[in-house]
Amino acid sequence: MNFNFVTHTPPGTVTGYLREFIKIGGYYFMAHHTDSVIFRSVDGLNWTNISGTLSASVTCLCVNADGTIILAGCADGAVYRSTDTGATWTRYDVSTYEISRIVFANGTFYRSEQLYNSGKYGAYRSSTDGINWTLLKNTTTERFYALAGIGTDVYLVGDNATQGCVFKSVGGGVPSQVYSSANTIGFYAVAELGAGRVGVCGFNGAFEYSDDGGSTWTKATGIPAVTLSSIGVFNGNVYVASTSNIYESTDNGATFTAYSVPDISGTIQNIRYIDGFVVLIGSGGVYITSRGNTVSGTVTDAAGNPAARTVRAYRRDTGQLVHETTSSAVDGSYSLLLGDVGEIDRVVIADDVAEGVVYNDIIDRVIASGGTV
Repeated sequence: MNFNFVTHTPPGTVTGYLREFIKIGGYYFMAHHTDSVIFRSVDGLNWTNISGTLSASVTCLCVNADGTIILAGCADGAVYRSTDTGATWTRYDVSTYEISRIVFANGTFYRSEQLYNSGKYGAYRSSTDGINWTLLKNTTTERFYALAGIGTDVYLVGDNATQGCVFKSVGGGVPSQVYSSANTIGFYAVAELGAGRVGVCGFNGAFEYSDDGGSTWTKATGIPAVTLSSIGVFNGNVYVASTSNIYESTDNGATFTAYSVPDISGTIQNIRYIDGFVVLIGSGGVYITSRGNTVSGTVTDAAGNPAARTVRAYRRDTGQLVHETTSSAVDGSYSLLLGDVGEIDRVVIADDVAEGVVYNDIIDRVIASGGTV
């Protein structure tokens, strides 16, 4: 698995790290934690601040099933709501605690919250699309870091100060604890792995799964004693992220293989599947992955010398930008990741470059989705 750093980054005047990166309809959305801003882009290259500076750090983004409602959770307990694809936002003060996660499951928004210093944590359900919320569980003994809708139930994960714990809300009711793990002091993510299997991950390399609704759990193999921050499930494979590695399972979370993510800055906050790529949202930007499906070639300037130029690949059917990179100033070489995005028929130098010639291996033909170049 190859990793390339992509220019899905906010304007240079904004510093700090990203918390979320998602695509809704024809727009990309980026939640910037440190500067309390939500950005939107139509191409992943040019970004607009669509929220202004919010009241506190943005901790999460969530969209309903048909993409008509977006919720943004913040560290001060505010939830911002948009019904026009992020053009305008309305603030709702739903709590005084940090909103740790919002999910949409079974036609309903759910959220978890926490206030580290006071030791108070809670889980809530909204029957009004994020405006009003009903308490499901309030506790001072367990901390909730994440939640996920799985089937008709909602799972919450966290810790009880000494062990990782899993709670289950049956049909959206009051959550009850179904598991406490001696393998870790905390779980930080939960997801449906497929075929009814539930997976959780957290501290000390703990990735565990259950096939019976949380009654019994099995620890996966292949992951060292590192902190695991997020889970992604795409195209039948399971991905788990740590600070600088991603772990992949092709057997529904039973065993994992490690892949190093070069030069990534800080912890991977989330894993998503966007435009045919596995996308890692890191503290310093966004990384995309590829399995060798690439376009390569060289670039020369007007005099025929190797040149460093921005090179881009586009989709044949929609004209969508797939990936961009910079060719080498030494020999003019470049390699573009394609992913599983459909046919590619254009590789060009960026429009803002006045001169240069790009040579590549897709002249007069297209590359089919999933093919190897």
